[in-house]
Amino acid sequence: MSESTLEAPPLASEAVTPESARPPEPVPWTLRGFASEHPGWAIAAVVLAVAVPLVVRRAIRGLEHEHRAAEALEDFTANLRAPILISKGRGFQVINEAQEAPVRAPLFVAATAEQAA
Repeated sequence: MSESTLEAPPLASEAVTPESARPPEPVPWTLRGFASEHPGWAIAAVVLAVAVPLVVRRAIRGLEHEHRAAEALEDFTANLRAPILISKGRGFQVINEAQEAPVRAPLFVAATAEQAA
């Protein structure tokens, strides 16, 4: 073997590289950085964080109050102090200033009296 075959060119890692040629250091991951790069995900997370407790609260309250309407006709009432009137497809709440107007007036008093007789 000759001496020329034993000589190797210098390795690239041994060569001095300027500062501008080095790759930038990786930036650590932060939630703030992720939210600024992906605003859609950030908005979805906020909406989810607000909606889930509201849905759970409503579901729990719904289980407590399964029956909103009265089961018997005698138990149905109307608000005569501030009734809602519907005319031509629009609803209006009217404030009745009569002091004797009850908030819970029975709807089927006459029907139940006739049935009892």
